[in-house]
Amino acid sequence: NLDGNHAIFTYEISKVISNSLVMGSVASAINEEDLSSSEYPTKIAKSASEKIAFHIIDQALELGMEEQWDLKRLAEATSFGSSVGAQMASIFEKSMDYPPNWQKYERNQLAKATAEGSSEGSTDARISTWNEISQNLPEEEDIQEEAAENARQDLLSISQHSSMGSLIGNVGISIYYPNPLDRLALINYAAQGATTGSMVGVSKYNLKGNDTESFDVQIARSSSNGAAFGATFETIALTNANPKDFSSDNTTISVVEAVTYGSTYGAITAGNDPSVGANAADALIFKQAVKQGSIEGSLNGSSLGTGSAEESFNTDELRSSSSIVKAAANTNAQAAADASSSMATKAIRTSTSDMLLLMKKFNINPRLTNPTKIFNKKTSSNEEADFLFEKKLQVASPI
Repeated sequence: NLDGNHAIFTYEISKVISNSLVMGSVASAINEEDLSSSEYPTKIAKSASEKIAFHIIDQALELGMEEQWDLKRLAEATSFGSSVGAQMASIFEKSMDYPPNWQKYERNQLAKATAEGSSEGSTDARISTWNEISQNLPEEEDIQEEAAENARQDLLSISQHSSMGSLIGNVGISIYYPNPLDRLALINYAAQGATTGSMVGVSKYNLKGNDTESFDVQIARSSSNGAAFGATFETIALTNANPKDFSSDNTTISVVEAVTYGSTYGAITAGNDPSVGANAADALIFKQAVKQGSIEGSLNGSSLGTGSAEESFNTDELRSSSSIVKAAANTNAQAAADASSSMATKAIRTSTSDMLLLMKKFNINPRLTNPTKIFNKKTSSNEEADFLFEKKLQVASPI
């Protein structure tokens, strides 16, 4: 109701609200002995994060403020607040002492829960609004498609920034308050939650449009992009990691591996789980989409994390760029294989149509070609040659 544009304050107050509500509710559950011994704190973290994210996006749209308030920034601020709130709930009792390796409740699960809840809630809110609007629009195909395209673009940026906010929040707290056992495990779990939540959120409606790939594949790319950006950016900004001057910066590479594994595992299991109602696609496609998103996000996050200006950053300036690409690609393959073995109903396998395309591409005739020659191990590979999408996502820059 105030005159003028108060977008920055809106993002900040959204961050504070989500932080306080999640921290208070999760801390209350952790302090109840009967609840803390069960999964209730995790369930509460996910539910609270989801409801807060949903209603903040939904309220902004209902008020008609999307022209003044950037939906992706609202999603980012909310997911950041929720992730920090849940982490603080677990260490609240001794937070002023900064004790290493201390937690009152498993922080990995809380990281996954808040990331999943925030991503699902924010994407679900935007889709619900699009569905209501589309029912009241004229039936002309071009009008319907324009509304759907606007929704798709919003959803891509919302999923990207929600994932980024979750990873920045979780990584930041894990550095200030050293995470028990392993910070990389927390990054893995948070990335799993972020991609899973985004894909579940968009699974309820068909938003494919005229694109070749189903929309949940595009969401897999955007959410993994945001997760990788958030994890690498925050780590480099708060530690001595230096991918700009070292050809293989160990700290950066470890983070890239952790976030890529989590994003890949989460996207494949969510995208091929009929219980969540996702539009099942070949897991190979999800694997490739996440690989592209993880590589793009890792390179961008690493570049901006070293101090490059958003307007003029260049990932070619990173001496670790080749190592980052290789680490993301290798981990993506390993996570896809692990995800396939964990799914009881569907394993990752190349479809008949994909195999025929491969045979055509390499001019393979099954009657005349020696298969042992086809599958010789390559000495080098261009991991970016098989990217699914040519259009670049807007570089996510944290608020």
